[in-house]
Amino acid sequence: MGLLGKKSIGLFCALAMSTLFSFGAFAHSISGKVRDVGINQEKDKISVTVDSSGDSSGTDGSIYIFEIKPYQNDLSGRTDYLAKGSIGANQTFSFPLHAGPGELRLYSAFVPAVKVGGRYEMIANRRYIENPEIVAENQDPALNPGKKGLRVDPNILDDALSLNIKHAGVDIPTQRFFGNGIDYTYESKTYKINKELIDQLDAEVKRLSDSGVAVTAILLNAWGIRRFRS
Repeated sequence: MGLLGKKSIGLFCALAMSTLFSFGAFAHSISGKVRDVGINQEKDKISVTVDSSGDSSGTDGSIYIFEIKPYQNDLSGRTDYLAKGSIGANQTFSFPLHAGPGELRLYSAFVPAVKVGGRYEMIANRRYIENPEIVAENQDPALNPGKKGLRVDPNILDDALSLNIKHAGVDIPTQRFFGNGIDYTYESKTYKINKELIDQLDAEVKRLSDSGVAVTAILLNAWGIRRFRS
């Protein structure tokens, strides 16, 4: 066989393999939409309702629900789905609100996916829990005594109160939040918190609340590029 023939056969084989794997990766045309995500009245489960449709060729014919954190963009390497069900309209999936002892899924989003070969592909945009307030111990309505408000300086509270404000914004700088004096355990991890700052905030918020002012905490996340370098 001549050189041209060998090259032609090699090119043909490469194209054939490329086409084969392309069909395997993109054969399905399933799309979906998350209609709602909510916590049940018993406050122990999350329900996700999904509409999905399309050609399921190349998949195993099922829909999988994944938990996804705000900083996650895809499902690369993931196999830890929370629920599995059928493709179709108005399909509801349920799973525990708790991811583990003391660990709630309140800040996570949820996304449907299909299984293609050994990987999972998202078929819709993520959606967050729509009724997280249901788990709050204090179910009293939010205080709304009026419109006038200020972002207050803790050193001049008397001046702010003399203006008859109804709302106050209180800054909590994260670079000062962590320190010594208070050990707080959350999701099996212990954090050391600056007791001096907490005492200051406690006194400030109490003074405002006792004066009938609605207080909103504002977390100020300090930027430090060195913290993100490997």
